[in-house]
Formats: sequence, C-alpha cells, structure tokens
Amino acid sequence: MSPQVSEIARTHRQRTPETDGDRPAATGASARLLTGLAAAGAVLVAAALLAEPVTAPGMAPWTIVAVLALVLFLVSLAGFATAAGFASAAGFASAAGGATGWRRGLLRIAGLSGLAALAVVAVAIAMRLFLPLPLQSVLVQFSDLAGRVQIEYCPTLPQSFAGSTTAADLHGSGAVVPVKVTGAVCGSDEFPQGVWLYLARSSITLGAE
Repeated sequence: MSPQVSEIARTHRQRTPETDGDRPAATGASARLLTGLAAAGAVLVAAALLAEPVTAPGMAPWTIVAVLALVLFLVSLAGFATAAGFASAAGFASAAGGATGWRRGLLRIAGLSGLAALAVVAVAIAMRLFLPLPLQSVLVQFSDLAGRVQIEYCPTLPQSFAGSTTAADLHGSGAVVPVKVTGAVCGSDEFPQGVWLYLARSSITLGAE
C-alpha cells in the first residue's frame, strides 16, 4: 500500500469515531426540540378544549376530533421524550447495537403522530368554523313582555315556553339571545321547521332543561 493511500485510510479511521459520537448528541437535541413542540401543541389543544362550552346532549363533533388530536400529541410527546432519553444516555448507542434502531423507530412513530395531530387539528378548526353550533333545550320565561323582538311572528307565544339555543348564547352576556321554537309554540303554521326568536336578555329568564 502506498504511503498516500495509507495516510488517507488512517485519517478516515481517526475521523469516523468523532462523527459517530456526534450523532447521538444531534439526535438528542432534535428529539428535545420536537418534544417541546409536541408539548406546546398538546397544551394548546387542551386549553381549547377547556374553553369550549359543553352542551347538555354531549360533546360537539369538533370537540371529539380535538380530543383525538390531543391523544395524538401526547403519543408524539411520549415518543420524542423517550427517544431524547435514549440519545442522552451515556454510551448507550455504542453499548447496544439495537439502541439506534429503537430510537429511529420511536422518532418515526412520534413524527407520524405529530403530523397526524396537526392534520386532525386542522379538521377540527374547519368543523368549528363551518358546522352549525349544537343546540340544547332551554326553558324561557318572560319577565317583561315588551322586551320580545320579532313578536309579530308568534302571535300566541306564551309567557313561558321551551326552546333551544347554543351553549354560548345560554351562558353568554349578549343583549339579545337567539332562541329557536317550534311552530306549535310559536302559534303559526308558517314555520313547520321552527323559527328563531331574538329575545332581549334583560326581559327573560333562561334555564337549561
């Protein structure tokens, strides 16, 4: 072997351990960064779920989808955190040949879970924006008949009746509360599918049925 080839081979053998030793550190740093991102995503989804009003019949469809996104974020968080722990263990990668394979598998699963969680969050946001809000049954009682709005649509509307409204309107503080009633309650045959009344909050008492 010529001196030049021998020198190249010796230099390569000297550099290879340094390069291999740097890989666990780089992998650990990436895994820790992705762990933080997954944790931030989980916190944001959890906060959105806590802020969403709960309706009496059950969770809204986008809330169920958001719960799925939270589960996927938690799976991603667990995978990245475990991979970061493997990469940070002193000498682990060199002591066990299968450690690298386990770490890659965890990173792959965690990455796919994180991407799926982002897609599910996008679906939940689209559903929240474009689907109608779920309604829940309420009892309405007028304390001031003069506060009724659009009362001409319901000539025989009683002083107390059953209707339906959204959880946000039921627990909100808006001056006007939209309440949907049936045609029978309204006293008009023109609204077989029901009609929306817009009632002044100051003139009614609302209660969940």
